[in-house]
Amino acid sequence: MKRNAWIIPVLLLVMAAGYFLGRAGDVAAPGGSGDAVTTTWTCSMHPQIHSPDPGDCPICGMDLIAAVSDAGLESGSIQLTAREQQLAAVQTQLVERRQVERQVRVFGMLTVPETAQRAVSARVEGRIERVHVDEDGAEVHSGMALVDFYSPDLYAAQQEFLEARVRSSALAAAARERLIAWGLSDGQVDQLAASGVAHDVVTLRAPLGGVVLRRDVVEGAWVSVGAVLYEIAPLDLLWLQLEVYESDLDGVDKGLAVAFTLQAFPGESFSGQVDFLGRVVDPATHSVFARVVVSNAEQRFRPGMFARATLEVPVGDATGSLVIPVTAPLITGERAVVYVEKPGHPGEYSARIIGLGPRAGDAYVVSDGLAEGERVVTRGAFRLDSSLQIEGRASMMSAPIDSGGQR
Repeated sequence: MKRNAWIIPVLLLVMAAGYFLGRAGDVAAPGGSGDAVTTTWTCSMHPQIHSPDPGDCPICGMDLIAAVSDAGLESGSIQLTAREQQLAAVQTQLVERRQVERQVRVFGMLTVPETAQRAVSARVEGRIERVHVDEDGAEVHSGMALVDFYSPDLYAAQQEFLEARVRSSALAAAARERLIAWGLSDGQVDQLAASGVAHDVVTLRAPLGGVVLRRDVVEGAWVSVGAVLYEIAPLDLLWLQLEVYESDLDGVDKGLAVAFTLQAFPGESFSGQVDFLGRVVDPATHSVFARVVVSNAEQRFRPGMFARATLEVPVGDATGSLVIPVTAPLITGERAVVYVEKPGHPGEYSARIIGLGPRAGDAYVVSDGLAEGERVVTRGAFRLDSSLQIEGRASMMSAPIDSGGQR
C-alpha cells in the first residue's frame, strides 16, 4: 500500500493540469487570427484515448476530460490564453550571456610544508647520554638543547682544534670547520676556544625553532653517522593539500581563489589561492593534487586538520556563457527540455531539447539549442508538459521535440 501512496498526488496534479490547460470551449488564437480551438476528450490515465464527445474511458471507466487541440500549432507546442497563463502561474525569462562561475567542492588536509622540514642527525658516531626533548609535537626554539652526546671522535676533534690554535691560524680554521660540520654551533666552538678545555660529552642543539614532528632518540643508545634524531619544522606557513577529481578539473588552474572551512573553527571561513596543481592523475583516486599556502602566523592551525574547500571556477571565455535559470529545464535521463515562448505570440510555447553544460550557482550553462534573447519558461514548465502528455502529444517523455529549431 505504501508503495502506491505517491500515485494519488500525481493523478491530482495531472488532472488539475488537464483542467485548466485542456478545458472545453471556443478560444480565439492570439493576434486575432480567428483560428478556432477544437476540443477532444481523453483519459488522464490513458492519454492515447481520444474522443470527440465526453464519456467514460473504455479502458478504466474514468470520466474523460477535455483536451484542447490548438489548430495550427506544431507538435510539442501549446497555446494558453491570458487566464490560463495566470492559472498555470507561467513565468518566463530571457536567455542571457554573462560571466558565471561554477563551484567545485573538494576536501583536504593541512600539512607541514616539505620544504620547511629540517632533520637533526648524528654527524659522528656516539652515544645518547641524555635526552632533553622527549615528546613528539614539542615546541622548540633555535639553540635549544636536544640531547647530550658522547663521542670519542668529537672529543679528539676538539683537542686538535685547541692544539691547532697554538700552531697555525690556518690549521685552527680548518679544525673549527670540522667541529661545526660535526654538529657544534659557532657559539660552542667560541666557548671551547675561550675555556681551552675539551669535553667528551657535548650538547646537540636545535638548528631552528618549530615543532618536533618526529623523534627517534633513546638514552644510552649508540648511534651511527647519519642516524636521524629529530625532525623539526616551523608552523608559520602550512600547506592545504586538496584532491580535485578529474571530472572537476576543467578550468581549475594556479591562482584560483579558494575558500575553506575547518572543523576546529565552526562558523569561520578562510581563504587562499591555488599555489600548485599536479599534472598527473592518481590512478587510485582519479584525482589531482592541488596545494594552497596558508598563513599561520597566529599558530591557530595545526597539521592534520581536516578542511572542506570550495573553488570558484570561471566558466566560458571572456565573452561569458549562455545561461538559463536552474528552474527552466525539465531533465529526464540524458535529455533536457525547455519551453520557449514564440516571439510575438504571447502564451504560445514550444518544447525544445537543449544541451546543458555545468551548473553555475543558480544557473545552467547552455551548450546548444538556445540563442541569446529567446524567452524560456522558468516556472510552470512542468504544468505545460503535463498537459501535452495528457493530450498524447510530444513532451519531455516522448519524441520528437524541436531541438534548436530543427525537427
